[in-house]
Order: sequence, then structure tokens, then C-alpha cells
Amino acid sequence: MKSAYNPLVGSILLIIGTSVGGGILALPLVVSGLNLFVVLGLLVSIWFVMTLSALYIVELTAHSAEKANLITLAKSTLGKPGVTLTWLSYLLLLYTLISSYLMAGSDLVSGLLQRIAVHSPIWLNTTLFLIFFLAIFYHGIRHIDWANRIFMILKFTSFFLLLVFLIPNASLQNLNFQENSINPVSTIMPIALSFGFALIVPSLHTYLKSYHQLKWATLIGSIFPIVIYFLWILDIHANLNHRELTEIIQSTPMISQFSQAIDTKLQGPVASFVLHLFFSICITTSFLGVSLSFIDFLTDGFKLKTKKTDTHVPIYALILAFAPPFLIVLLNPNIFITTLKFAGTLCVILLILLPTLMIWRACHIKSLIKNKPFYCHGFFFSLNIITAIFLLYLASQDFL
Repeated sequence: MKSAYNPLVGSILLIIGTSVGGGILALPLVVSGLNLFVVLGLLVSIWFVMTLSALYIVELTAHSAEKANLITLAKSTLGKPGVTLTWLSYLLLLYTLISSYLMAGSDLVSGLLQRIAVHSPIWLNTTLFLIFFLAIFYHGIRHIDWANRIFMILKFTSFFLLLVFLIPNASLQNLNFQENSINPVSTIMPIALSFGFALIVPSLHTYLKSYHQLKWATLIGSIFPIVIYFLWILDIHANLNHRELTEIIQSTPMISQFSQAIDTKLQGPVASFVLHLFFSICITTSFLGVSLSFIDFLTDGFKLKTKKTDTHVPIYALILAFAPPFLIVLLNPNIFITTLKFAGTLCVILLILLPTLMIWRACHIKSLIKNKPFYCHGFFFSLNIITAIFLLYLASQDFL
């Protein structure tokens, strides 16, 4: 019984659930023109950089106050400029992500209601989706952990069943082991967004209260996404040839067409149900992790205090986290669509550049970290800084 309540297991699953979200649905399309060995190389390279940045956050939180989030970390290492940049990038990125999850959740509720012949407006669908999760968020990380465990069981089950259901129609001739038909560089940013689990690390520090457990949770949890992504890409590419994938990419809405294309490869209502369950669960687990991160960030940033014996989330934090994206989805979703274009840039700033600058200042200027692990030395700093500059340059090309 003891292992069932082990927060280390829950933390690993929260990292996996946060990372393997809606991004997994688009990855086979994003890399459809690449040699599979190139795809694997990109996944491993980007995983390494994103995991290194997450480990920097582990080190920073381990040497800070118990409930320190990125605002406190930025204040203690980078000063006011770092705090300002952290506020701007975090708010823009998280409001954008939560808006996207609310829109996807609204579609999910709409689909469920239509199965019982009920047609409801978007405001009601969004409200129902949000109320369900607010009830979980309000009770704190332990309830979020348990909800995520349930969803992750469904996710793993549906994922592996889906892989099995797709095998009969798979063809090795569809797999690309030849030259790339697209520029590999163009796929880097979408792949990086699919490894955004570092957001949740400060929240897990509060939950685990153990430096070593947090490091192990980060390392173990980060490995699962790369395996899942490659298996998913491999199975999809073996079922859909390059022409079919290209037609899906050029269609609107792309993900819906992608789902229909996979559905045609499956046999029977059970397989079709598993497909739709997997697509739906991908949205919910990532929404849990991203929301937990944002709630804790706002609680730290605005110093919203709760009693030590009270595990509930401050109501003000929930209002600040969900009221703006809720209104955006209902009143002007075009704002969200516009900011979504900057999501890659914000992700690089928040999850690669800032943690690297923070750990450098903490280790070599402020001397906040005495026993520095091997990845807190010059080569790794340089690697992350160069990677961040390169990715920001790539992002800038989209707006020139």
C-alpha cells in the first residue's frame, strides 16, 4: 500500500503527462519528410538540451525556499531584468497554452454531448470542462497527482492498444530511410515544444521535498516521452505514406483530418474508440501539468499565502490563472491564435535561456550552489546558450 501513495511515482507521471500532450498528435506530420534516423537524432538532441535545462531548475529549487518558483529564482539570481523577462514570457506562454487547452476541451465536451444528441454553445462546453478541472485544482497537488494517475493509466493503455491496432496495416515501404524532403531545421521548434516538462519542476520540488527524488523524477520522467514519440512516429509513418501525410498537412483542420486518416486504417468500433480516447487524454494530462505549474507560479509571484495546514489552492490564484484565457476563448479567440505563433520563442526563453542564465549566476557569481554537479560547468552552459540563441534566430525568421 505504501507504494500506491509514493509521490515519486506521481511526480514521474506528472512529468510524462505534461510533456506528452497535444504536441504528440502533430509530431508525425511535422517530421513527415525526414529520414527516420534524422528524426531520432533530432529527438535525442532536443531531449538532451531540454532535460539539461530542467536539471538546472532542479538545482536552483533545491537551493531555494521550499515553495520557490521561477519568479523567486529569477529574483535571487538575475535581479529585476530577469524577473521582468520571466513574468512576461511565463504569462504570455501559459495563457496561450491554457487558452488552447480550453478550446480543445470545449470541443471534447461538445463531442461527448453530441453523442447523446445534445447540442450546446461553446460557452457552456468551455464552462463545463473548466469546472470539472477546477474542482481538482482547488484541492491541491495531491488531488492533481491522483487525477493524473488515472488519466495516465488510460493514456498508456490507449496508446499501446492503438499501436497494436495499427500494426496489421503497417508497411515498411512507407518508412523513409532516404534523403530528407524538408529542411530538418524547420522541425526543431515544434519538437522542442513537445519537451516542455521543465515548467512543472518547481511544483514537484514542493511536493517531493527531496532533491534526490526530484532529480530522479526529472530524469526518469523525461525518458518516457522520447520513447513514446518515436514509437508513435514510426507506427504512423508505417501506416500513412508520404502523399497521405502531405495531404493532411495541407488540409484544415489538420488534426481532425489526421484523426480521420488514422481511423480509416483501424478495424472495428473498439479500435476507433481507443483512437478518440487517446486523442482526448493527451489534452487532459497536459492541461493538468501546465495548470499546476501556472497556479504555483502565480502563487509565488503574487505571494498568495495559505495556512501551512491548508492544502487548498488560493482562490485568487485560480481566478488569475483561468479567468483571462476563459474570456479570450469566449470573446476573442483570435488573440490566442496570434500569440500561439510566439509559443516557440517563449518556450526557448523560459525553459532554456533563463534557467541557463540563472544557474550560471547562481554557480559563478552569487555562489549559491557550492557542490556543483558535472552539468553545471562551462561546456554545458555554452551548449545551452548557443542552442537558445540558435532557436531564437530560427524563430525570428518566421516574422521577417
